[in-house]
Order: sequence, then structure tokens, then C-alpha cells
Amino acid sequence: MLKFLGFGRTKPVTPADPGPSSMMNDTMQHTSTQRELVRVVLKDTLRLNGIPPGTIGCEVTVMSRKTAREELFVHLIILKWNEAVLRYAPVIQQELIKNLDRFDPEVNHANYIFSWRFAAECEYPFKSMPAPEFWNTKVEAAKLGPVAATLPAPKPKFDLPPSDRDNMPSDFAPTQAGPMN
Repeated sequence: MLKFLGFGRTKPVTPADPGPSSMMNDTMQHTSTQRELVRVVLKDTLRLNGIPPGTIGCEVTVMSRKTAREELFVHLIILKWNEAVLRYAPVIQQELIKNLDRFDPEVNHANYIFSWRFAAECEYPFKSMPAPEFWNTKVEAAKLGPVAATLPAPKPKFDLPPSDRDNMPSDFAPTQAGPMN
């Protein structure tokens, strides 16, 4: 009845012109493969390094740029609190990138954008901020609480063993600045 207005007519389909929709499908399939690869490699990285499962998870999103490039944004999420995870977060991230490069060497994974987040139920032990003086002065280990117990002992200035000559008095005059030529 309304065929004269274009209703009910079928348009011919030309299979020779793939158009932008097939390119979008290829891109979407590629990014979904990359997303799944990040998830699998993260689990493998955690397992290889002895990090308990369920400590770190991830969400992977695609960011479109003006240059028509898509980049992956990897959110590493701390699901269960562990002091060592924060201390070694940069190393965990580097290991993840290294393992991604091993599984898929054709993609430059160093261009991925990484962020760290904390899950609401990660059981973080501190409930409030410390006093402002905490950030500006050296605080005794007792004031740090559980953090101080895990800090490594300071390394000696030199790696040489102590000697009898370490504390010998010297008869040398102190160095004095001379005239500049």
C-alpha cells in the first residue's frame, strides 16, 4: 500500500563493498581478544609469582583516540588487602607487561595504560588519615604501626666489613677552599 513512499521495498545488497562495519567487527574482535589475553596473563603472572588468587583482579576497557587508534586501559584492582601488593605494584605491572610481550610479541603492550584501584571490600586496615605531622617529619616505628614492622632494615653506607681503622683519629687539617683561577 505504501510502496510508493519506499516502505516494503528491499534494497539490493552488494557483497563487494565490505564498508566500515566489517572493519569495526575486526577491531572489536581484536580488542576483545586483547582483553581476554590481559585477564589470562594476569592470572598466570600472579600464579607464577605465588600471589594468592583473588588478591588482584582486572578490568580492561578500550579508549578511542582522535587519531582513530584504540588503546587498552587496564584497571588492576586490589580485591584483598596485602601490604606487599602495594610495595611490589610496579614490579607486578612490569611482570604483567613482560608476560604479555611473551604471549603476543606483535603488540606493544608498553603503550597500554595501567591504573591501580582498590575494591570497596578489600579490607584495608586503616580507617582514617594520620595527623599532618606524619607526612612532614620522621616518625618513630611505634607510630607507624603495622607498616614499620614490614619495612626493611636500612643498608649500611658501604658494603665493606668493619675494620680496626674505621675509627682512627686523623691528623689531617680540614680542607679549605682555594682561589679560583
